[in-house]
Parts: sequence; structure tokens; C-alpha cells
Amino acid sequence: MPDRIVCPPDFSTAKCGYRLLNRLPRGALVLLEGPTGVGKTEFVRGFLRALDFPGRVNSPTFVTLQVYEGNDWRVFHGDMDRLPETREDPEFVETLLLDRERSWSFVEWGDKLPETIRSLFPVVLHLRMEWEEDDLRILTPILEKGGDREWVSQWQSDCRECLPGD
Repeated sequence: MPDRIVCPPDFSTAKCGYRLLNRLPRGALVLLEGPTGVGKTEFVRGFLRALDFPGRVNSPTFVTLQVYEGNDWRVFHGDMDRLPETREDPEFVETLLLDRERSWSFVEWGDKLPETIRSLFPVVLHLRMEWEEDDLRILTPILEKGGDREWVSQWQSDCRECLPGD
């Protein structure tokens, strides 16, 4: 069973997103899976704050793909839930694959992204976010592609360090 990060009720997933910047290789795809309200967008918001992005970070639910840019980086934040059943929206996919050498891609409901698209990324991290009992949030990272799992373990340690009471 993969290592899990157990988060208390008052813990923002943005803190773990913030800590991910130091570990996640550019060109990576992060598939965010979990129920509405579990903290997927908040996680991406934390990652963007680590890049010193000062603007608003919205859920991509209705726009389906947000693009955030800085001087030497780009972050794609998409949502597969509202795409057509085929999940093969060419504009969505082309934008997601754009300029991967200096970008990161985060896709909510990422389990719906076709394998043919996932295979085009050098690193694919699947991050499952779930509620346990009534108030604990569980983050479970699974490295689907990208070789060395050591950076994932280091990120998990980084994230646990920011948990209250640890």
C-alpha cells in the first residue's frame, strides 16, 4: 500500500502543494483525484504560491483549463470532469502539452485523462485525496511514471513537517 499523508481537519492542502515545488520535476503531470471540496484546487493554489504567483487561482470546473505564467515557468490547471465523453478535446490536450520543458500540469479528475495523453509526459504523479471518517483528509501519492520514487518520499516528508502537532 502506498504511503499516505493524514491531514487534520484544519489543515490546508495548499501547504503540501507549496512543498511540492521543490521536488516536482518540470514537465510533470499531476493527476488530482478526489471528491468535490477535498482540496484539489487549494493544492494547486499552494503550488502557485510557492512560485510567487500573486493572482487569483480559481477552480477550473467551468473553464476546464487555466494557464498561469511567470518569467520562466507555466502551470496548467485543468479539469477533466466537464469534457466530452471521449475526453479527447484537442484544444485541451494541445494546451496541456505546450512548452513542457518549463511547465507543470495539474489535472483534476485526472483519472479520466486517457493513457495515450499521460504517456506523453516524462513524469506522472497520481495524487488521490479522500475524506476518512468525518474530518480527516488523506493524500495518497502514486508515481505512475518517472522512475525514481525518492523525490516523492522526500516530498511526503516535507509535507508531514508542516502538519500541526508533528
